[in-house]
Amino acid sequence: MLNFNVDKLQKNKERVDEFANIVISSANVFERYEMELFFKGLSKAHINALEKEIIRLLEIDRVLASSVRDGVNLRPYEVQDTEFYQKWTNLVDYQSFLREEVIDLLIRMHKLILAISESCVFKNTKSLIGEEASILHLVSTNNHSNAHIKKLADDSYMYSCQFHYDRRPSMRVNNRGNNLVCYACGTKLDAVGYIMEVEKIDRYHALSLLAKIYNIESANNPYTEDDELVKKYTSNYALRKYKRRLEDGKNVAMSKRKTFNNYLAIETYTKRFNTLDRMKKGEKLVASNKDKQKRLVLEMPEFDIDKENRLQM
Repeated sequence: MLNFNVDKLQKNKERVDEFANIVISSANVFERYEMELFFKGLSKAHINALEKEIIRLLEIDRVLASSVRDGVNLRPYEVQDTEFYQKWTNLVDYQSFLREEVIDLLIRMHKLILAISESCVFKNTKSLIGEEASILHLVSTNNHSNAHIKKLADDSYMYSCQFHYDRRPSMRVNNRGNNLVCYACGTKLDAVGYIMEVEKIDRYHALSLLAKIYNIESANNPYTEDDELVKKYTSNYALRKYKRRLEDGKNVAMSKRKTFNNYLAIETYTKRFNTLDRMKKGEKLVASNKDKQKRLVLEMPEFDIDKENRLQM
């Protein structure tokens, strides 16, 4: 048993060392992007490269999380070798530390992608609707069942399906993914598809309705604020119910251990709250200009020569 555990420990150590090298490599890549950002600027083409790094790190995070769980569960308590047990424990602890580094790097990369998108990516009315429309809000408004709504994850809920008779909740609504799937009848919809299906309207009218609901400027919109369909989703009752769902979800997500998915869930809740506040204030969103800045450049921090001289005296 001792030889088996020694071999397993060595193999695990070699694999973790490989992961550590990849994390260091990704950190170096990110540092190069930060330098590029200051001196030359980043364009929207850099988003794809950063997303590839994120995918690679997400896989490492998944394997590390599994390895840490296995390492904790399989600690060789039966081995009376204190030195060996300490090495095993140190490896588990190192994997936990490495995972925290991966999560931190993932969050930094994601924030940079958002900054590039805000600065460099052209957003037309359709893309704005896709970002601002919340399927959780739409489903919540149409949920008239007293059935218990189960929270599945940081950003997912199980509702009674609104497209077939559902004895128990089987429709999963994903807040971050902004879509739903029913595991019973097979319905899969995004926000636009949901409005089309529920309200029995075509795609043009669905987009127009969502634009009016979420105060997004759109040309020749057939809906007005006084239309019953618009009022249905923007009434004080509908918005209060939606706000409670957001508050409950965010509070649960905030109480959990930090992971990348947990961070993304909290970011989504924050974005939904911002949209809700904007709707209540009546502030409109307008599609960005096609001549929008092509590169994101952060200003270098100012260098105070007098202050530096004083510090050296």
